[in-house]
Amino acid sequence: LKQWQDAARLWEKGEMPDKAAAIYIKTKNWGGAAPLMARIASPKLHAEFAKAKEAEGRYEEAVTAYERANDLDSVVRLLLQHLGKQQRAFSIVRETKSSQGGLLVAKHCQSVGDHRAAVEFLLLAKCPEDAFLVATEHEQMEAFTAALGKEGSSDEYRKVAQYYEERADPLKAGQFWLQG
Repeated sequence: LKQWQDAARLWEKGEMPDKAAAIYIKTKNWGGAAPLMARIASPKLHAEFAKAKEAEGRYEEAVTAYERANDLDSVVRLLLQHLGKQQRAFSIVRETKSSQGGLLVAKHCQSVGDHRAAVEFLLLAKCPEDAFLVATEHEQMEAFTAALGKEGSSDEYRKVAQYYEERADPLKAGQFWLQG
């Protein structure tokens, strides 16, 4: 009969919040869906709810829903682009080691001129060539080597050694020749 609102209320009374929330979301009844979301287990429903909240410009609510949907890359995107909470976004990416999140943060850092952090997050994003390029262009080789740690490849250590050779720093060049 397509009596969606009645069906949703009946699912609620029958203690089936997932089904009720799915109908509320489908019919864009956010007022009906919102109180149920805390009891919902389905990441798909949380993601749909988050997209709707984001479209409305309710970014804090969208972040909460994306977190429940375990879509942390979207959380990072909203924190950077709309909420101005860079440090929280940085923490999430450092913890999750997400490549996509790392790329989002690296782009943000480059846009605000924080090249040291951009190098770190480019490495987390698995873009070592870009990280090396930013490090050489902006004199951030120490940030590159710190973020690389013991995880680098012999080719990366060789590039760092050559960088230091070109800058007449034989001690540091030697360190990285040994590691490579």
